[in-house]
Amino acid sequence: SRWLDGLRIRKSLALVCKGWAWPATELLYADIVLRRMGQITALAHTLRTNDHHSPLSVLVRALRMDYCVVFESCADVVRSDLEFLLSECTNLLSFSFHSHPLFPFSPDQVKGTLFQDNDAQHFDGFNPSWILEPKYEAGEALAERLASRLSTLDIAVTLAERHIFQIALMLVHATSLTSLSLGRVTSLLPGASLPAIHLPALTTLQVHLDHEPFAEYITTQWRMPRLTALTCLWSGAVPVPLLATHASKLTYLH
Repeated sequence: SRWLDGLRIRKSLALVCKGWAWPATELLYADIVLRRMGQITALAHTLRTNDHHSPLSVLVRALRMDYCVVFESCADVVRSDLEFLLSECTNLLSFSFHSHPLFPFSPDQVKGTLFQDNDAQHFDGFNPSWILEPKYEAGEALAERLASRLSTLDIAVTLAERHIFQIALMLVHATSLTSLSLGRVTSLLPGASLPAIHLPALTTLQVHLDHEPFAEYITTQWRMPRLTALTCLWSGAVPVPLLATHASKLTYLH
């Protein structure tokens, strides 16, 4: 693929000569995609043990977890390493999490989603949605990145009410966020007690609006004064109330 070709080129540049080593290393670590759980642990090990004058963690600008399934036997180690990555990569500007559609969440996270508790017994692995669970430090670490300089957040996961609440808590302080993409919401009680959200820098929003309580939440409790691009991935009807509230500066609507 073109992405793999680009990765090979970036790796090769770092080996050309000493003069190219650091600039090429900056390029290599700027955009990282994690597709296997072993890559999370390997990256964490590299960042912990690097002998460069400057820590490699500050070079990471974009981190994407793409169909990255974790096995139960390795869960504790991988979770600890992911928490380390989110804590140490303080210059992170973009974070994406795309779950694997054929695997459930871990057994203690599956309640309130499309899966039942016993579904996890039929799978060897699960989607590591620790960032959506308040009892894990991964969510706290991501919230810290949002409160500092993270500008792009892409959570392509089926979301239940507990997940929406956790995301809302993270977004409360996301003053630098310019682009937000969220997965489909499956359950949210009408009038649920959720915090008001003010996203002063947000210009691009991509959401599913087929769940009316979630659409109402965005309409009534979100402030997005700079929103210029709105993508509705699915909706049963034209979201007129939402557009009346947030469309004053739109230049793109899909």
